[in-house]
Amino acid sequence: MDPSSQAKEIPGKTGWFSFNGTGIRSVALNLGTCDPYFNLDVVTALAVQGDGKLALAGAASDDAIIAQPMLGRLKVDGSFDTSFHGTGLFSVGTSWPGHGGMWPAGIAERPDTRELVVAMSYRVSSAAGSPTRQLLTQWSSNGNTLRASRSFEFTAHASQIPEAIPQGLLVDSDSAMMVGSRRWDASDWSNRDHDITLVRTLVDMDFLFSDGFE
Repeated sequence: MDPSSQAKEIPGKTGWFSFNGTGIRSVALNLGTCDPYFNLDVVTALAVQGDGKLALAGAASDDAIIAQPMLGRLKVDGSFDTSFHGTGLFSVGTSWPGHGGMWPAGIAERPDTRELVVAMSYRVSSAAGSPTRQLLTQWSSNGNTLRASRSFEFTAHASQIPEAIPQGLLVDSDSAMMVGSRRWDASDWSNRDHDITLVRTLVDMDFLFSDGFE
């Protein structure tokens, strides 16, 4: 057998192995309900947990091509961790909290509780011109319980539909910070105006409190 194809233990990490011994592994998601030859499942955020497992966040699309957020967790060898929501991967659905179009931009593990915080965007409704808001959610460590969620809307120019998209997430033991952007005015293509957005919340087991830093 080619030694390069065997799993190799990572020095100093007992029981941790590289993917397939080569550092490369493909993982089939197959959550979306689109035609099986046209599944639109993507991972948009990844975090290494304290135990070496990989927390995933992304989107799965249905036949109407509406993105619905999905969360998952992989073992250190790249296989699904079935202790997470029973199968290692699940879709949140399109009806919560808005009309879908929900794209996670960041996922992180809280170091004290091992719960997962996810930053994403979502459309408020299916109506034309519906605003896009930023959303923070906190999930139990096994993925079975939504502990808390809070949305954030940033205003725009009077002629512009509000659109705020998260870009990244930082989490520590008692707070979460989400960085993103909002489109202030795009009516003039020669002078498109986008601003940085910052959200900071204080967190506990079941709540996401704003501390006034927005």
